[in-house]
Amino acid sequence: MNQSNYRISLNINGISSPLTLALKRGETNRRIHITLIEYGKPYQISENCYAYMLLVKEDGAGMQHDCIIQDNTVIYDLQPSTTSTKGNVKCEVVLCSKDNQKIVSSTFIIAVYDTVF
Repeated sequence: MNQSNYRISLNINGISSPLTLALKRGETNRRIHITLIEYGKPYQISENCYAYMLLVKEDGAGMQHDCIIQDNTVIYDLQPSTTSTKGNVKCEVVLCSKDNQKIVSSTFIIAVYDTVF
């Protein structure tokens, strides 16, 4: 099966984004390509950075998943834990340098819905 890809942009100068991605419970074969935006232009990610996704479910359960940085894009491969229960998952991307300097993106939502069965 081919992987389904979302392509989104997130501001690094804002608190929250109106963006909501809708997924079904149990989905795993999806990838989110994230372009970080600073003042309307793509933010240039330094070579010495790594990225991870911070996620918090409605029940307060928090998760951290590593991301890939490729061609100035942060790539998050959806993890089973992200869609294991229905409800809204708050998400944000964290860029971190080797000397522990951080930039955090605006927050977006992954809305997880029940399947028919």
